[in-house]
Amino acid sequence: MKSMRKFLNWFVNHLFGHLITLPVVSFCLFLVAKIPEWLEIIDKPRLISYIESHPIRVVFTVLLLSFIILFIGRGYRFLITAIRNREILLTVGVSGFWNHSNDVQKKENWEFCQQRILSNETRQLRILGATGWDTFGKREAPLHDLVENFTGEIKILLLKPESKAASARARSVGVSPDDYNKEINDTIYFCNQLKARGRPITVKFYDQSPIWKMIFTEKYMWLQYYKQDKHVDETPVYMLFANDSKTSLYFPLLNVFVKKWDYDNNKTVVEPGNS
Repeated sequence: MKSMRKFLNWFVNHLFGHLITLPVVSFCLFLVAKIPEWLEIIDKPRLISYIESHPIRVVFTVLLLSFIILFIGRGYRFLITAIRNREILLTVGVSGFWNHSNDVQKKENWEFCQQRILSNETRQLRILGATGWDTFGKREAPLHDLVENFTGEIKILLLKPESKAASARARSVGVSPDDYNKEINDTIYFCNQLKARGRPITVKFYDQSPIWKMIFTEKYMWLQYYKQDKHVDETPVYMLFANDSKTSLYFPLLNVFVKKWDYDNNKTVVEPGNS
């Protein structure tokens, strides 16, 4: 199956490359075929007469041919570069980007994110965030309803309240540490409500300065970064996918989550079955 996908990917790229090459080669062959005819005309005095009689037409034709040749040459190089860039993006697993420069873009991105999660029969959701409040905790958060109604396994990593990292992050975005800690605790309350309904949700605290905000499914992930003095939702969003060749950045970033979850001795605060 994997070899068939690789072959199809190679075939499509190869075919697309030929779709660009064939018109260029055909045009060049046309010019070569016309050379004897042009040489025949050049040998005759009527060429000079024709040029003298139709100078504008001759100049226009020469300029048009020059433009066509220049356009095809540059267009060919541009398309070849585009094909190579596309191959690079597919190799590293990049399938989407949103600048998050305005509320419309943010809304469209979150809606697309929800559609991807719901349309791929997702059975596991992993979230690495800071407070989680503006992402899924509060009622108005873009992923609140999705998390509330998600029936698969949920794993969430949040900043530890009262930690130095939480206080530093609060100050960097102009929020009092008390308000910041309250957002984390309110998110935990929401998660405990889900646990009380029998949802398989687990939450752990970490106490390192947040760098990445990451949302994982089995096939996709959404990545943002925590910038100093800037809310995370104002930073660009990168969408990555898990490819069969394991060359996608999805996998090393997933390892970041797994390390924090399994190996950093982070405290579990919500766990299925706990009272």
